[in-house]
Amino acid sequence: MHGIPPLCGEDEQPRRMIPMPRLRLGYFILIVGVMSLVVAACAEPIVLHVAVDGSDNIYVSTTLGYRVLKLNATGEAQWAVGTPGVWGSDNAHFGDWWSGPNDVAVDASGNVYVADTANCRVQIFNSSGNYVTTLGSYGSGNYQFDGPHGVAIDSSGNIYVADTENYRVQIFNSSQVYVATI
Repeated sequence: MHGIPPLCGEDEQPRRMIPMPRLRLGYFILIVGVMSLVVAACAEPIVLHVAVDGSDNIYVSTTLGYRVLKLNATGEAQWAVGTPGVWGSDNAHFGDWWSGPNDVAVDASGNVYVADTANCRVQIFNSSGNYVTTLGSYGSGNYQFDGPHGVAIDSSGNIYVADTENYRVQIFNSSQVYVATI
């Protein structure tokens, strides 16, 4: 499959959703719980977000796989940041046991921005996957996040961070200087 790492073990069969007639909440929670256990057993269980740069490289974040992958336009893996199934708060890892990296965005220079929700930060890597810097820490002030789930870059290089648990979006300029909160 073009060198793309499998999302589950090679011996596992693909799963599909089966339509269920009007389920009560209890049944829904049971089904979601069972599916969560199945998903947690996979090597790269959930592809959460995808970004594409100007050269058609593809960046994929996997929430319970605790990795960000860069694939070229033909789908061949170029680099990965993080270790499958291993979480952490250093610059080479994402998240904690319940949540790895969420959103991923790429600026015009090829820098990769990763919303590391559980660690309340945005990690920034260069186009080769090397760590550059961290934007934010836990809290509710400027430059602080509580569960950032989304990150986007506009054409001017401004960085938008969806600071989910603080119910706001923080905006930073291309030099990572705080600009505003909306």
